[in-house]
Amino acid sequence: MKKLFIAAILLAAAGSVFYYYKQFKKENHAQLNSHELIIGNWLIDSLSVNAGDSVALLITGLMPMNDSDYFKYNYQFCDDGTVVKSLAGRDADTSAYLWKENNVLYWKEKQVDSSGEQFQVVELDSNKMSLQTKDSVGLFFKKIK
Repeated sequence: MKKLFIAAILLAAAGSVFYYYKQFKKENHAQLNSHELIIGNWLIDSLSVNAGDSVALLITGLMPMNDSDYFKYNYQFCDDGTVVKSLAGRDADTSAYLWKENNVLYWKEKQVDSSGEQFQVVELDSNKMSLQTKDSVGLFFKKIK
């Protein structure tokens, strides 16, 4: 009788652990897929480049030098698919984004454009977003509260 009781307790504990793990994994996966998290104001926190790609390294190295305010731009992702890039409250540029399945984001000049820069959404939560191009250029954003 004691063995049956202990087996029942172990079975219940194993079931609880399995249920918790399944819910935790489901929550994390749903959070990354929830593209609604992208809506809001973001700043570029940093850039990263694969050291083997000299062209990408050169381009991303020069981007901040061409514009001293590069890391100060506010990127407002709207729910209608537009991105408003502004500096100190002044609208500077409007572009568009399109969220596709498998966490792929297309950043386009205009909403009607058929193609754009393709990014893989590596990380997305309520505070940070990481995008990566096919050339392994990484853009790391932090959310403005």
